[in-house]
Amino acid sequence: MSTFADLNTRVRDDIDRTDLNAQIDRELRRAVMHYEKQRWWFNEQQATASTSSSQAAYGLPADLLVLDDLEITISNRRFRMNEIQWGRYLDEYRYNNVVGQPGDWAMYADQLWLGPVPNQVYTLNLNYIRTLYPASFTDGTDNAWTNYADDLLVARCLKTLGAKTLQLASGTLLTWEALERQAYQALCTMNEQRIMTGQVRPWSG
Repeated sequence: MSTFADLNTRVRDDIDRTDLNAQIDRELRRAVMHYEKQRWWFNEQQATASTSSSQAAYGLPADLLVLDDLEITISNRRFRMNEIQWGRYLDEYRYNNVVGQPGDWAMYADQLWLGPVPNQVYTLNLNYIRTLYPASFTDGTDNAWTNYADDLLVARCLKTLGAKTLQLASGTLLTWEALERQAYQALCTMNEQRIMTGQVRPWSG
């Protein structure tokens, strides 16, 4: 298992510099931010929440990046709720103050809005892509990015650091870009195996 401190050391060794810790940490952060918006098996997450009677808006999980689906539990059965645009939500629910069993949801101002406004307590099930952006890059912190995507983060860090800070020749940058591409493909292959279990999903349309 690697830590973010380990990744920093790898980059320093590759460029043979000991005076760029802050710059390396910055580019490692940016590498995580660049790739975390993509769906990986390790950034899929589930969470539950409870509604309150007559409350329309609810806060989102602190680690949420993209909400995939929202389900509601009614009589011990889960039902998938329907996402609608904010304008439609205003027309159908907000202005009319409709209260009842929620079936729709909209996102606005980092809040989840349910329509109709809940008439009682319901359990919500959120399926989403989460951020694993680490709190620190210098105290030995590790997470899925360092355990599964260390080669990808190091290669991208080397490429961006070489281009912006070190201003290296294009040949070296192309080499690091190729390493990033190889690491990305390797992680994508593992991702397909984890999410798709190595099989082609049946589809009809």
